[in-house]
Amino acid sequence: MPIKSFIAFPAQNQKEQMITDLSAMEECEVLPAKNEEVVILVTDTNSEEEEKALINTINDLPTVDQISMVSGYEAN
Repeated sequence: MPIKSFIAFPAQNQKEQMITDLSAMEECEVLPAKNEEVVILVTDTNSEEEEKALINTINDLPTVDQISMVSGYEAN
């Protein structure tokens, strides 16, 4: 069960829509920054394969410019 945190950077002028897009994903928790154009994204999936598929889906969103992993944890 991988749990990972990321900083997500929106495409230009897309922060609110990016928050909406990411929040719609069951495996994602979104924490918007109050004074920056970034979002903290926490993902929780059942397997590494699901995590890879989720990251690919997130990277394909037109509202997301890039994501950078901050930390990760996998329970055994």
